[in-house]
Amino acid sequence: SEGVTFLSAPAEDKSLLFAPVDEAFSEAVQAPNAEKLCRDYRGRTVLTGASAVAGTSWMVVAKVDWGEVHQSVHERAWLLIALTMIMAASAGLLTRLILARRERHYMESELLLERQRAALSERVETLMKMATDSILLADQQDRIIEVNDQVFRDYGYSWDELQHLSLSQLRAPELREQYREQTRQVVR
Repeated sequence: SEGVTFLSAPAEDKSLLFAPVDEAFSEAVQAPNAEKLCRDYRGRTVLTGASAVAGTSWMVVAKVDWGEVHQSVHERAWLLIALTMIMAASAGLLTRLILARRERHYMESELLLERQRAALSERVETLMKMATDSILLADQQDRIIEVNDQVFRDYGYSWDELQHLSLSQLRAPELREQYREQTRQVVR
């Protein structure tokens, strides 16, 4: 090669105008009609293309920084990453809002149910206090769990004594079997 003449001065450092050319770059320049990746006089990776000038020993070499080739791809990749992050954050926020709304609805439902239970409990308590009949509540094992004041008057037992009895034990001994059969029928 006789030498290299730059038709445009190197943009970053004017002192490189007559800088020696890297051997790999020089080889890339010598290959007509071929594009190659090589290092230029700045040590940067460039995409080069060379073409012979007809009727002369000259070659026209065009080069572009490899980073510039991919710059739009990198910009789009960053944009895509940013959009993906925004969408993920939006989806997370939307999910959180939906879950918060469901939780609020659940809590409101639970509060309403608790108020209804309290009102029902208050009615039952009032009914038990005001009733002139004996009212006994028992669990599935026939154990007494709650009574009204009339039970104490009718049966003569204290609360401590009643807690250790079953409903069948409040019946006369000869009626206990009949009571058990009636209870089975009611349960069925």
